[in-house]
Amino acid sequence: MLEKVLGKDFKGTLISDCLSPYEDFCEQQHKCYAHHLKAIKDALKVVLQSQYLRVLRSNDEKITSLF
Repeated sequence: MLEKVLGKDFKGTLISDCLSPYEDFCEQQHKCYAHHLKAIKDALKVVLQSQYLRVLRSNDEKITSLF
């Protein structure tokens, strides 16, 4: 579907969620920040004591507060 819409020779930056069909489409990619934040939030529900995830969430909150 991506090739049909964007063409085989797409040279831009693809912004997407983290679904696997997009992974090999082009070299330059950026992942949707909202999806990243949701993944951290969901992971913290499963791994309640993860210091790593808490640090990520804190950093994300600091970054999003700039906007």
